[in-house]
Amino acid sequence: MRSESRLLFATAAATALGVAVSVAAAEGISWKTNYEEAVLASRASAKPLLVAFHVPGELESSRMETETYPDVQVAAFVEKNFVAVKVDESRRGDLAERFAVTGAPLVLLLDAAEELPVGRIAGYATPEEFLEQLQALQAAGARLRAGAEALKLNPEDVKAHVDVADALVRVGRPDEAGPHLERALSLDPGNRQGCGAQAHFALGSLAVQRKELEQAATHLHAAWDLDPEGKLPHAPELLYLLSTSQWQLGKREEAIATLEKLSSKYPESNFGRRAGIYLRKIRSGVPGRGEK
Repeated sequence: MRSESRLLFATAAATALGVAVSVAAAEGISWKTNYEEAVLASRASAKPLLVAFHVPGELESSRMETETYPDVQVAAFVEKNFVAVKVDESRRGDLAERFAVTGAPLVLLLDAAEELPVGRIAGYATPEEFLEQLQALQAAGARLRAGAEALKLNPEDVKAHVDVADALVRVGRPDEAGPHLERALSLDPGNRQGCGAQAHFALGSLAVQRKELEQAATHLHAAWDLDPEGKLPHAPELLYLLSTSQWQLGKREEAIATLEKLSSKYPESNFGRRAGIYLRKIRSGVPGRGEK
């Protein structure tokens, strides 16, 4: 009898959930059409603002309108977590310029309290891709807000500086991450709190993106020196980035040594497997950037 009751309860709960999702899908996203009114609604609800820039009649914008936004899961997620507004890029050039919009479709997530970007999704995305990116940006935005609040309480909170920097990178604001990482290094130079290595790794990764190879190699090497056992979760990626920087700098033997360390310590990781390919490439005689 109890098992039947549990089954009935589970069925009812699943049905209720299905009805909720179906209602969201039937009603779709409750789009606002006025940006300024949407900002006020976002502040009142304490939900982030989702701004969908579009150009009526443009192919990719039309695909987002007909394929992605009406999706059941997408509509339910947006309705639950955001205040959504559509903006015609051609009619709101002021907003396009303000938020550096260079093409549509573009979905911008804003912290409405200060109207600061906390993420963007550019171009067409399938419903699955769009939902995955929204979820990742939402999580990063939450970390950014939590870290900012922690720093208000304690400006010398090393972990908060690292968390804010990581979130800034993930939401597309890498230039703002550097000062937080430098501050974390000054507060935890010996990695006693486990943040010095993370900060060096993040700075090295940013330098790789900017193609500042000497700076990248310096920070990545420092990160490994602070974490020689490779306990941090990004250790395989750290060694891979270090090896590619060394190779491009023409430091062939150092690159080979780093790749050998990577392939021996993390043979089952994606970076470990890629290390084997890279080793064969180097040993085949392909010169590094600084080699003749």
